[in-house]
Amino acid sequence: VKKAFEEILRVLKPGGHFYHCDLVKPKNQVVGFLYYNYLRIMIPVTSIIFFRTTGFLGMKESVIQLRDYFIEAIHIFYTSDELSEILEELGFKEIEAKHMLGGTVAIHKSKK
Repeated sequence: VKKAFEEILRVLKPGGHFYHCDLVKPKNQVVGFLYYNYLRIMIPVTSIIFFRTTGFLGMKESVIQLRDYFIEAIHIFYTSDELSEILEELGFKEIEAKHMLGGTVAIHKSKK
């Protein structure tokens, strides 16, 4: 993420705006517990609905791997506050973060 943000900052015009929307690691442990369990259920259900997968309980091994990868990726990703700190360390200015869906989604706005 840092390398991508460094490149974005490099090519952004002076005074240019950068917006970033991503799933983030929830700060609140209760929200995190509920969110990760929701994903454990809904990723396979969504896969069954849209891709008509079959197998044990309607889940192919690839669906289980996708679910586990997605959950782990969010779990090791940054919180919204950590992402704001990274943007500041890299040289972005006027950083604002808006949290949605209980802190599971964040939109960051910043300037060069």
